[in-house]
Amino acid sequence: DTAVVKLNKDKCLLYTCDTLVSGVHFSEKYSTPYQIGRKAAAINISDITAMGGKPKYFLVSLFLPQGTTEKFIDELYQGLTEECNLYNIDIIGGNIAKSNQFIIDLFLIGEVSRQNLLLRSGAKVGDLVLVTGTLGDSAAGLKLLQNPQLNIPEKDKKRLISRHLTPTPRIKEGMIIAESKKATSMIDISDGLSSDLLHICEASQVGVKLFTDKIPVSDSVKIDFALNGGEDYELCFTVPKKYTSDIFYKLEKETKTKVTVIGEIIPKIQGRWLIDGTEKK
Repeated sequence: DTAVVKLNKDKCLLYTCDTLVSGVHFSEKYSTPYQIGRKAAAINISDITAMGGKPKYFLVSLFLPQGTTEKFIDELYQGLTEECNLYNIDIIGGNIAKSNQFIIDLFLIGEVSRQNLLLRSGAKVGDLVLVTGTLGDSAAGLKLLQNPQLNIPEKDKKRLISRHLTPTPRIKEGMIIAESKKATSMIDISDGLSSDLLHICEASQVGVKLFTDKIPVSDSVKIDFALNGGEDYELCFTVPKKYTSDIFYKLEKETKTKVTVIGEIIPKIQGRWLIDGTEKK
């Protein structure tokens, strides 16, 4: 999701972009302009984070249908700027054009030390597969928005819906993982764990055993949401077994973020397996 360009012998620039289309990537029935702005910024930030980088500059393009109000744009930019201010990111330009539907397109520039750069292609046989946080929350939140009659505890409902509408990029966690120099690959979970872990396997030319009973899910969340739901923007990364305790300790100490071992990298010839819990490591 992110392009890497060598700047000099010590540093690389990172470039990523995302386009969100009304009615495709979000619904104005469920999302306020403020929430759309927050989410649009967050998902780009997450892409830079997954490379171990620091996001720096946003370019924002808006495609506006006839009748768009000044209030809508003000609230959208309030969301954008608040998300950017959390991570000291500047909005430096962009464009506005007419359109038949509302579209927001964001381009984000980041930077990373060459020695801290993490790609999808570095996973090695014997590495463990780890994830931050809980998975499936965003998909569950969308399900609740679409089916408000579903009966789950109100505190769970609010949290899951919030996870869908305003995700939190794991920027501090990503930088800690990269700076530890212990991880071998990393990706953010935007398409669902099964798809994004497959990207690591394909880029690294390896196989994987993934244990469904180890995947961290919240109360009221089904495992299928974790595997296939997407838009969690948690981090999935691989680490040699001997370094996992170091990663756990550092993340727990500095971020309090939960980290879980959910699988193991195996030779490509052995395939890619989803283990339902009947087999244990």
